[in-house]
Amino acid sequence: MTISESELAALINDYKNGINLTQKYSNESEVIQLAYELQAGSYTEIALQQSEIHEKFCVEISTQINSFCNLSEQNSLLEVGIGEGNSILGISSFLNFSGEYFGVDLSFSRLTWCEDNFFKANIPIRLAVANALALPFSDESMDVLLTIHAIEPNGGKEEQILNELARVTRNYLILIEPDFEKGDIQIKSRMKSLGYVENIRKYFSRLDFELILDKQIINNKDLNDGISLNPSTIFILKRKRLVMRLADTSFCTPSMKLSLRNLTNGLISSNGIYYPKVGSIPFLQPMDALYILRPKFELS
Repeated sequence: MTISESELAALINDYKNGINLTQKYSNESEVIQLAYELQAGSYTEIALQQSEIHEKFCVEISTQINSFCNLSEQNSLLEVGIGEGNSILGISSFLNFSGEYFGVDLSFSRLTWCEDNFFKANIPIRLAVANALALPFSDESMDVLLTIHAIEPNGGKEEQILNELARVTRNYLILIEPDFEKGDIQIKSRMKSLGYVENIRKYFSRLDFELILDKQIINNKDLNDGISLNPSTIFILKRKRLVMRLADTSFCTPSMKLSLRNLTNGLISSNGIYYPKVGSIPFLQPMDALYILRPKFELS
């Protein structure tokens, strides 16, 4: 879908009035992107205000990951739907991981918050605006791939997204997502009304991965008087076969997976597909592509 300026104004007004945009309009990526843009900064504020809940969540998740994943031998970790980076930053404090961090999100504004949060923590990270259905990375390029409520709003696209995540994952695929199957009637009704994912377990057997952990999370981040409206489960999947070839963690075109050359204000492929960049963050969704085929001057 393409949102006009008048529709955008209506969306912003609805958001200010407390209306859930994906519930009212759709769970298309463009609506999700706008919702995240409008929320930018709020997750960092919540993490600071609810630091005790946040830390309990991060300790629980990191404990499970350290127990089931040999992170000391992994060189790259990508979070899809990284948002402002609060969760992975909190988890990273307790992980046995010393490799390179990567993050993608639909929202540029959220990524600017993420960039600042990682800078303050003195941890390097490479970020890009990207879609979970078309990640700008080559096959089996990331040793560890993580999602934290990123698949959540994409009901009906579960299999497509899981296939794309699995394509990029070299060793461990870690999913922390709402658990429709284990929810009660109220939770299931809420998840359906919001267009959340359902029954993602049934797709795991179709991947070249073994499910090594399926465990409900105790310290959900939205706990209110001990009750969570969005109870989640941590799933850890390990690739069944050993990948021998060297991993290339460079950004590539999201559709054809072509190599990209870095320019001052963007990235470009050898056949002239150009993706703009604001600051250090490139826009690498398929819809962001421009075509520069016969420029008079050399691009730099």
